[in-house]
Amino acid sequence: MPTHPPLPRRQYIAEQRARALAALSFSGGTLGPANKRPRQILPPSSPRLPSNPPSSDRSSERAYIARATDVILGRYQVKAGIGFGTYGTVVRAEDKITGTAVAIKLLHRDEDLAPHALVEQRMYEKLLAGCNPRVRLFAQVLGGGMYDGFHCIVFELCSCTLFDVLQGYSGLVPLPARHIVEIAYQLISGVEYLHSLNIAHTDIKLDNIALRQHDTVKLRWLDPSTGFQEQRVLVKAQICILDLGTAIELQGRGVAHGLIGARGYRAPEVALGLPWTMNVDNFSIGCVVSELYLGRSLFDCEIESEREYLAAIDNLLGPFPEDFARAVERKYPGNFEFDGRVTVNYPAPGAQAEEEYADAMRRLERVQPLAALVHDHNLMDLIRQLLSLNPTNRSALDVVVKHKFFDTMTRLTWK
Repeated sequence: MPTHPPLPRRQYIAEQRARALAALSFSGGTLGPANKRPRQILPPSSPRLPSNPPSSDRSSERAYIARATDVILGRYQVKAGIGFGTYGTVVRAEDKITGTAVAIKLLHRDEDLAPHALVEQRMYEKLLAGCNPRVRLFAQVLGGGMYDGFHCIVFELCSCTLFDVLQGYSGLVPLPARHIVEIAYQLISGVEYLHSLNIAHTDIKLDNIALRQHDTVKLRWLDPSTGFQEQRVLVKAQICILDLGTAIELQGRGVAHGLIGARGYRAPEVALGLPWTMNVDNFSIGCVVSELYLGRSLFDCEIESEREYLAAIDNLLGPFPEDFARAVERKYPGNFEFDGRVTVNYPAPGAQAEEEYADAMRRLERVQPLAALVHDHNLMDLIRQLLSLNPTNRSALDVVVKHKFFDTMTRLTWK
């Protein structure tokens, strides 16, 4: 799959904001899980001009819009917008008491979204109650409450997300091998702590992993073919895991149902409509680590259906294990074909209007086997354990965190 150049930042902001606003308008404010990969959506950072003061009546607004005159919870002066997505708006603000910068998440005004604020608050309370130092791998919650009808949560302000890094906005790509090891170790350790509390994150992706600091140094090296090269490298590859608003506390047998996560990080059992467990997070982590190594997304963001997504997984990681595929076929027939090799049934034989599948087939042709792209043997073994297509064979994170891939770390700079 060729590497696509990043969009110009202004074009990216405009397109993503338009898509999000269209989704709000189309759904009447009730937003289900997005079929396409959710991406960070950045509204304009410039507040409205004082010469055109906003109306104080916000009863008709579904989504919060950042305004320079706003003081949230009587304490936090809004400075700029940071993100705008499916569930809420994130703004940067200044604490008028301490002078520190914070991030505030304001959920869209919608009855169906209100529980997300309570879920996120409860999950962070459970993290703190665990009295584990790994809680520092998550964004710190500083407070919360209601502001003009919007549920809001105040967080520490982290730096850019890993999605921003891979889009090239930070000038850090390609990441050095050392940073890939450290980020992968922190991510696995943090989510493993969640799992020890019987909590599944369900939405691990590049957008939900941020760098705590963005301090960099500039390195130069001699490339025999092109001469001296310059690269910016992070001083510390410290991360914080974001967004527990869709986290689920699993009870009983630890099995759940339903569509979760972002396509492109979604485990195959979820795409197949099967029951799933906490190790759906393991699959998402495997996707993130692979993308950090490759410097690009594993899956095309234009994938249009779960079946096409399964076919892309088949090309990237397949074939699916025969015993797993036959078990799925007995319950949900029509997903797989068995003709010497297990293949995903896409497009279905005899499908009408085959030209409708032309774009999808071109996308699938560009998917190369991951084993041909990852040249680090230990890393590939780690990824295989995380991305096992049969969820019962997927290694638990308390095992993965001890993988020999992490033996290269001489000290843990994130502690």
